Amino acid sequence: MHNWGRQDRADSTDSGEMDREAPLPGVIDTIGAGYVALALRPLAILPIVLLDLYLLLGPRVTLAPLSEAVADLARRQGDRWDDVANEVARLEGFNIFDAGALEIPLLRTPGIVPSFAGERVAAIRVGTTWSALPGGIVMLLLLGSLAAGLLLAAWYRSLLAQAALLNAEAPISVRPERIARRAGRIAAWALSLAGLAILVAMPVLVASVVGVVLGFGDVTLLWLFLIFPALWAWVHFFFSIHALIIDDAGPLEALRLSYQVVQRHFWQSLRFMSASLLISTGLSFALRELATSLPGALLAILLNAVIASGMLVAAMLFYRDRANRLGLYAQAPGR
Repeated sequence: MHNWGRQDRADSTDSGEMDREAPLPGVIDTIGAGYVALALRPLAILPIVLLDLYLLLGPRVTLAPLSEAVADLARRQGDRWDDVANEVARLEGFNIFDAGALEIPLLRTPGIVPSFAGERVAAIRVGTTWSALPGGIVMLLLLGSLAAGLLLAAWYRSLLAQAALLNAEAPISVRPERIARRAGRIAAWALSLAGLAILVAMPVLVASVVGVVLGFGDVTLLWLFLIFPALWAWVHFFFSIHALIIDDAGPLEALRLSYQVVQRHFWQSLRFMSASLLISTGLSFALRELATSLPGALLAILLNAVIASGMLVAAMLFYRDRANRLGLYAQAPGR
């Protein structure tokens, strides 16, 4: 009996090791699983559809009052600041509500309307445009748009996490307090990445300032050296926002989890990122060509929501499978 018990335990251990070493789903299989999961939870695309519809049909407030004030301030600093002033002035037509899409690497809510060509979409827009509001009001609306964007991103990605990780019969819902908590963590995550970027860029920034003061030309070439650390960070932290949502991890913990997954499964992660960029970016160019009329723009919004959301669900599944293999966290959206 004693020997049989030891043999049973040995067989169980061998079986567990075989399960842990079972091949992980490949990139194509994971992408397919992402779209299947989304098809079972189609309401998960609702936040991004609502965002795009508002940006297309709702009122607009341009950044003109603030951009003009900053550009004038830059011009008063001398001729060397003319290029900066001109670049700032070009932002005068920016719709501050576009800030709700959070155009931040690795995070952006993948709305397609902000990428529509201005001249082409001008004839489609229905809402009123305000370009002469007081600067203080414009600043408050800009901050409000960023806050709303964080809440929308937390809601949207929480719904996608449920689509990725729950069975089809489970109800799809997210409690408001969980959305607020995740929005705060997303903000802290973005600030953490910004802090890391500033830390890495500080030597180049100091060298550029010294170069401008001493009159050296082409100091902007120094910024090319930041391409390599930026690319390294983009690759290794690619899944950090998914770790933050799926595992309810803190911002620094999410960065660590993403780094571990990519470090352990580097080439497969790189293939997934390449496929994600090819599908999301490539098809978005084709979809923008539909936006020559209001029906075409509405169709582009719907197709973009499906394509982008399916890829995000696939990314969550890709991370979940490899995090499980490494024994990281429980991956439970209701946690």
